[in-house]
Amino acid sequence: KEVLSRDVLLAKLSAPGWPKCPGKFLRITHRESGIERAYSVATPAWEDSSEIHLHIRLIEGGAMSDVLKASKAGESFDIRGPFGKCSYQPEQST
Repeated sequence: KEVLSRDVLLAKLSAPGWPKCPGKFLRITHRESGIERAYSVATPAWEDSSEIHLHIRLIEGGAMSDVLKASKAGESFDIRGPFGKCSYQPEQST
């Protein structure tokens, strides 16, 4: 994880083989606590990565915010999705 600002966290989830899905959202569940939230995918479509990037707004006293702030590398989360009808369409040359 990386702190982008006072209230925004960049979470990098290892997900080899996961499809690129900018514009969609994922449901993330913390295995230990069972807390679940939905987050939009922030991984650039052009990035060749086995990670999913999520920009997460931290809410003071928020259950998942507290879990994410305290999480360590390698901690387990379940990922479901992608969900949503919005998707990134690269510009086509004409």
